[in-house]
Amino acid sequence: MDNYDEIRELLKPRREIKASSRLRASTETLLEKRCRKNYRLRWFWGIGTAVVAAAVMGVLLMPFGMSAKDILSSAIKVLSNEKTVEMTVEVRTRPVENFSYIDIDDDFVPHKIVSTNFDSIPSWSVDKGGRVAVGLDGRIYCWLTNLKCGWTDYRKPEDALAGMAIFLSPKTILEAELSQCASDSGASYVVDEKDGEILLTVNAEPQGDFANPYMLDTSIRESRNVRRYVIDAATRLLKSASVSIISDGREIEVLRVSDIRYGGNVSVTPPPADIDFSGEDGIPGAFAGMSPEDAARKILGAFEKWDTSVINLVMDPDLAERAFKPDYSGAVLLEVGEAFQSGEYPGFFVPYSLRLPNGYVKNYNVALRHTNKGGWEIDGGL
Repeated sequence: MDNYDEIRELLKPRREIKASSRLRASTETLLEKRCRKNYRLRWFWGIGTAVVAAAVMGVLLMPFGMSAKDILSSAIKVLSNEKTVEMTVEVRTRPVENFSYIDIDDDFVPHKIVSTNFDSIPSWSVDKGGRVAVGLDGRIYCWLTNLKCGWTDYRKPEDALAGMAIFLSPKTILEAELSQCASDSGASYVVDEKDGEILLTVNAEPQGDFANPYMLDTSIRESRNVRRYVIDAATRLLKSASVSIISDGREIEVLRVSDIRYGGNVSVTPPPADIDFSGEDGIPGAFAGMSPEDAARKILGAFEKWDTSVINLVMDPDLAERAFKPDYSGAVLLEVGEAFQSGEYPGFFVPYSLRLPNGYVKNYNVALRHTNKGGWEIDGGL
């Protein structure tokens, strides 16, 4: 039970509640449902809808006559010939957290990444200590090392890694940036050469609808950010990269790519035999066709008698029982407010007041979104 106590503590908000990435049918997804104001890699390079308008296609020419697009394209061509790579991506996060979570108040946690591509069959692994994901033989696994439980209901790396999927290799990092460079996203690109290195700096503005500013400055995509790349001028290999967000007028580095090693004799290690994998079918969801307010009433109202015929449809049953039932069983719903949307989050935030069995009244926003099967699921806010 101690492990679940830790999970509940991680899910408590530090400030105002907010949603994280999609809740899956597993511990992973429930951990993704951060209920506090944080900075998450929910995406990354889609930013920048209103930056320096003077930059044509967001690209400034280099002193030696090559544009940012030229540099990125030539580097990607070289990296296409690299069949193996090992690197470290340091992120301000926690080892047990989902791969999309960032918090500027946390320490840097190293993510050890191995990526191989033999005979056009890619394999990869991302290990951040408390959480590991592996793509091997056409199947994707993700598990929590301490709980020895994991899930395989993933169709592509983004399903398990969210925005971290971009960092599976230096090539995918630069491909994502080139895509943004070519899309006229509005981001400004400044390039320079110094001491045999090409320095590429990208400045971007928040992306999303902030008529309601609830999600402003809560992720890299939804904040002003600066992305920096260092590329070897001779070989065109990526040497390092970093991402900083601009918060309250100050620049804070939240991610950095370092220790890149190309061409080694490496392989991806399969998951340990003692991991219990589950969650094949995903969360079905419930109350299709209901408004988010009515769905919130049904779901949160089910906590009073701990009605599993409702609860087990909108969150992982095992985690609901062990991680949430001790605190929420018997909780009385007092009020539900008007749902709203903010930023790029595809679901809704619904304000609520809930009196817990210990007498404490929680006033937060539950995040609800539709599952692939059409019903509503809890995506954060507990």
